[in-house]
Amino acid sequence: MLAITHLQIFLSTVSAEFRNYRDRLRHDLTRPNVSVAVQEDFIVTGTETLDMLDDYIRQCDAVIHLVGDMTGALAKGPSLAVIRERYPNLGQTLPPLAPFLQSGAPALSYTQWEAWLALYHRKPLIIASPEDNAPRDERYKRIPQQCAAQQAHLQRLAEMERYPFRFTNADHLAVEILKSKLQGILRSKEAFDEYCTILAEQLNRLPYTELVRGCNRTSVPPLSSIYVKPTIKRPMRDFYLRKGNCEDDTAITIDQAVARGKHILLQGEPGSGKTSMVKSLAVTLAESWRSGQQKELIPVYLSAREFAPTTASDGSFTRAVETQIVSFPGKRLVRGLPSNFFVDPLPGKCGWLVIIDGMDEVVNPTQRRELLDSIGRQVRLAHQRITFLVTSRPLSELDTSLTGEHFYRYDALPFQEWQVKDLVLRWFDCFNRSNEDAENFLGLLQKSRLRELVGSPIFITMTILIFLRHGSRILPETRIDLYEQFVEVILDEAGIPEKRNSVCDEWRIQFGDKGADLCRRIIGNVKPLSVEIARFQQEYGVEATATLGEAYRIVRLKGGLD
Repeated sequence: MLAITHLQIFLSTVSAEFRNYRDRLRHDLTRPNVSVAVQEDFIVTGTETLDMLDDYIRQCDAVIHLVGDMTGALAKGPSLAVIRERYPNLGQTLPPLAPFLQSGAPALSYTQWEAWLALYHRKPLIIASPEDNAPRDERYKRIPQQCAAQQAHLQRLAEMERYPFRFTNADHLAVEILKSKLQGILRSKEAFDEYCTILAEQLNRLPYTELVRGCNRTSVPPLSSIYVKPTIKRPMRDFYLRKGNCEDDTAITIDQAVARGKHILLQGEPGSGKTSMVKSLAVTLAESWRSGQQKELIPVYLSAREFAPTTASDGSFTRAVETQIVSFPGKRLVRGLPSNFFVDPLPGKCGWLVIIDGMDEVVNPTQRRELLDSIGRQVRLAHQRITFLVTSRPLSELDTSLTGEHFYRYDALPFQEWQVKDLVLRWFDCFNRSNEDAENFLGLLQKSRLRELVGSPIFITMTILIFLRHGSRILPETRIDLYEQFVEVILDEAGIPEKRNSVCDEWRIQFGDKGADLCRRIIGNVKPLSVEIARFQQEYGVEATATLGEAYRIVRLKGGLD
């Protein structure tokens, strides 16, 4: 069942003129998944403060702004100073507001500021003004200076292409508000919340289903339960120092790197944990977006190998991204994302974090070049609120494509001893094994020849799963032994040995005795071929196994094929 999406609305009015309208609107709009706040909710010791209003407006989903004849209370100097310090670019972003930010300038009212803060934070702003004969509250006073100030306020909003609709009474206002883009805002937010929920569910799955069957567990633990944060580091090379884009060489986490606001190239050797790192980041961002803890980034996870051909064939990066999102995970979306959702502005100051994982796995050089060029073009579009995070094993091509003033390069660091221990404890806990068992395993690992590989998350994970699967007190001695045992477990759990006879019988029916003999030879060499492919991918990358020729040649030399 999908969780209910919650919508936060701010109702911006002058109470002396529109209290009855405000109370009616608040009653009509409030429901289990919609909350409505007003200025009086933020009065502290009798004084409204812009910074508190700003905090709420920054988090809300829409602002309804009623503009009549009365300005309401004027903002105090200390509140304005806080806003000026918080947003130094306020006048540049909203030019009609710039004169009012100067020292000694006329003051705007709190209610007028609410509209400008909504625009600055890119919140949907619904503006309404009363007809001359529309009823007003008992405390309403028509003061010429305030009427002129309100008309000037509407003119400044018009300069930002924001215009009001007119209403005649409370019923008419409520109907027009409900007919406005408010419903579209709610539907859009529901769709993005649902997208984030499904994305987090899918990326939080681990690809070890077959192995878990033999480890006394009915389901694979989620990534979040076993994930240990690796650290990454900027390379201190002369090239990057000359570019002037190297902040420091401190080891940090991937979420800290993203917070720096630059596009990221994350490089690391095969098995260094790049994919788990970016998937965990995407899960965290999606879940925090869904819960309302952050509204800055919506993640998109794209496999470079699957995404590159769509970019090349379509020619449009944005259309290719939308196509990928709709198929993963959009095909399960109940509500459906809005049209042009990747091109149109997202709510507030939110942007996209586009994760392109495994650039080295794009083995077609033309497709990889076209994808890199597409990323470069998007980066140069200043109006696009997109942050790229690209992962790859080290490739010289990326040193010239994804560097410079826009991209920060980071290298994945090997696991430290405490990270290895944490990972082991997490895996053992998922399978209800004691800390004592985990410590025994760590002791065996330190005594084995595999200790030189403990810095690699993938090798540690493979060793853990083999140990948990067999309950063995002897660990593989070499890297090749590790590959062989890991592949053997996968093939056993996939039922390859049991299927041999039935498959060979089918081949005998179709192709005779020679067909059955060929079938036995093929099945018999699945394991050695798989081991060689695994070794090549870990040591040389996917490009080395673009064909099976080299793996076939080595297996044949070892006597595995006749």
